[in-house]
Amino acid sequence: MQLAEGDGLFGRGETSGTFNKRGLIREFWNIDVLVYLPEGDWFDFWTSQRQGGLQHVLALAGLDTIPLFVREGAILPLGPIQQYVGEKPSDTIELHIWPGATAELRWYEDDGESMAHEREVFCKRVVTQATTERGALLRLSEVQGRFASKVKTWRIVLHGIGKPCGVTVNGILVQTQGDLTRQRYSIDVPNQAGEIEIKWQWSERSQR
Repeated sequence: MQLAEGDGLFGRGETSGTFNKRGLIREFWNIDVLVYLPEGDWFDFWTSQRQGGLQHVLALAGLDTIPLFVREGAILPLGPIQQYVGEKPSDTIELHIWPGATAELRWYEDDGESMAHEREVFCKRVVTQATTERGALLRLSEVQGRFASKVKTWRIVLHGIGKPCGVTVNGILVQTQGDLTRQRYSIDVPNQAGEIEIKWQWSERSQR
């Protein structure tokens, strides 16, 4: 069993369509919906466009895309789509990161079946992020507990990054996959029981 505790997600869904005489869906089209964003800065989950809070914004809604906004600083873990727990291995977990504020996520795993967690057969760690002068810092704390994590790879997806940046993992520069049009970078980081520190900072050229 894998659990994560955090917040920062806000969304609304709405679509329009027509139906034939048998009540079957004939066609759907996208529409714009008006969404009110609470206080704070928010990112469109799909485009990474940044929006200020305390205002209404127009967002595109469709059959497969609902308006979804994420508060700055959010840490959102995503695993494989499953019909039931344990259908697919959760050995790669995506950690979606939106910089701009300090945030914390508490990660927890156990076998999901027995009472072994009462004997500390679990895996706990804290994931934090903070903004720095030239970028941001993501830290996964050292693991607590005696359960061997089923996560083999953390796929770190950095949103709202519209300029070139360098990324280091525990002080070592690593290759990233960047998409500046969608303002996002991604890196794969092997899991380990010890602390993992990931820094990204804007290049000197992008600061000019």
